[in-house]
Amino acid sequence: MIEREASPRPRPGEAVHPGIEPLLARLRVRDAVLAADFLRHDGHWVEWGGANRRFVPFGADADGPWRESQLYHRDYHSSPTLYVVVALRDIGPDDGPLHFLGRGASRRVNEALDYGARGVPYRLTDEDVYSIVDPAEVHRFIVPAGTVLFIESSACFHFGSRRPAVPRYQMQYAFVSPVRNDFLELWRPQRIYPVRDTDPELRRLVLDRALAAPS
Repeated sequence: MIEREASPRPRPGEAVHPGIEPLLARLRVRDAVLAADFLRHDGHWVEWGGANRRFVPFGADADGPWRESQLYHRDYHSSPTLYVVVALRDIGPDDGPLHFLGRGASRRVNEALDYGARGVPYRLTDEDVYSIVDPAEVHRFIVPAGTVLFIESSACFHFGSRRPAVPRYQMQYAFVSPVRNDFLELWRPQRIYPVRDTDPELRRLVLDRALAAPS
């Protein structure tokens, strides 16, 4: 996406994910884009339920702050979300390899931080994650071309593409519901709301799927 209007504008717009930089470099336009001096952000301001607003940074390394959202997270758009990842060429440690935790380690992080609850950031810093799991438990998709990875990204915390020296090339096949979150009805216990004959018709129509709408 290319912004047409000059910044700042009176209302926020949509920001391009900074992880796009390797692609811009591949297209040989990265330097031109950065030279335009667009506004960049180092994290998010978070405020929930009247609590004090706080800044949640993406993180940093020896080269400076990360300006991308590649921190530990789980995909939330559909559950379960399953990926088949195929390395199209060799992926080395400097190519922004995918980092991920196994299901057991991810469960410990999820329970310790109450991930998904109000006030808990969607993307977690390394410090938060490594206060619960050992960095040695992190898997890195550093592999030769042709290697295949199966991962449930909705259950396993993961990140990738932190300042890659060379963009990684991989193909991803996703198994998701055609309707987001539709799979939840297959495995999550459903809450049953009582329906009585004395209830208003609208309530009965919403809660009782077998009830036919009036003609």
